[in-house]
Amino acid sequence: MGQLSQQELTADELLLARAEANGYQRGAHREADEVCGRDKHVSKTKKNQDATLRRYILLRRSVLTRCLDGVLVP
Repeated sequence: MGQLSQQELTADELLLARAEANGYQRGAHREADEVCGRDKHVSKTKKNQDATLRRYILLRRSVLTRCLDGVLVP
């Protein structure tokens, strides 16, 4: 079984082969990536999630109120 030709490689395999040919080393910077900026967007993310949750609660409350008033909402 010889080397696969480019036609036989999948797109993912071709991309990985090209990256490795350009010097990519999988996991070489993993430890640094895990530490650097780990908590960078925590407060912003929490604000966005809270805002989304508030909108969802308001929507569900209005739907529930309409259902209880006898008006069924699809």
